[in-house]
Amino acid sequence: MTLTDLAVILFGLFAGYWVVSKLFFRAPKAPMPVPAETPVPWYQVLKVDPQADLQTIEAAYQSLRDGSQQIEAAYKAGRAARGALP
Repeated sequence: MTLTDLAVILFGLFAGYWVVSKLFFRAPKAPMPVPAETPVPWYQVLKVDPQADLQTIEAAYQSLRDGSQQIEAAYKAGRAARGALP
């Protein structure tokens, strides 16, 4: 075995190792950050004026009620804002 043969074999081993390490051992990509959902004010969910009275809030809730958690939360926040007990 000549010195040239040995150099070619060593170069092939290093090149092969490098290719395999780049293909199979990549650093994991960081997951895309999920933007924080900004809460929608209760009066926008219920589609009423921010200064609406309790009767208006209850009427809007009755007209929009469909089991949505967002509507339920907005209704409770609106009642609490007007001093109504839960």
